[in-house]
Amino acid sequence: SELLFRVTSVLAECGGLQVLLEWLRCTGVSTDNGAQSQQDDTQHTALLLRLLAACCQLHTNRLLLLRLGALPMLLHKARRAFAAPAQAAAAETLLLILESIVTEATSSKGKEIDTGVEEEAGETEEGTNGVDAVEQVQAFLEKLVALARSGQRKGAD
Repeated sequence: SELLFRVTSVLAECGGLQVLLEWLRCTGVSTDNGAQSQQDDTQHTALLLRLLAACCQLHTNRLLLLRLGALPMLLHKARRAFAAPAQAAAAETLLLILESIVTEATSSKGKEIDTGVEEEAGETEEGTNGVDAVEQVQAFLEKLVALARSGQRKGAD
């Protein structure tokens, strides 16, 4: 646990979180649609998400991810993962990551958090600013909970 703490804190200090987000952003965009390429991409994505989830255990990393404007990209990845049944594990990990970042954003709402998104052009490549991303994640999670509840009711019938 102490080693994990040291590794994840170093990632924030040396620009590793930015690299991690860029790698994650590039996953799933391969032009080679071969089965081996897709399997490799799925494995790489799983490893990246596990590392990012470990990074999210630290308060400073969550704040940095907010400043880097990670929410819109992660939300976009979650939407894509939920659309593909084969990516259920990635979707679950993304939800845990999003939950930790959104919780950080809402608990720090009274404090000044510069997400770096709103100050620029106001929009990210996914077409939403940081504030909208938090609201979208919350709405997304509410819909997911409602969907899970309706699935449980159908299973009970």
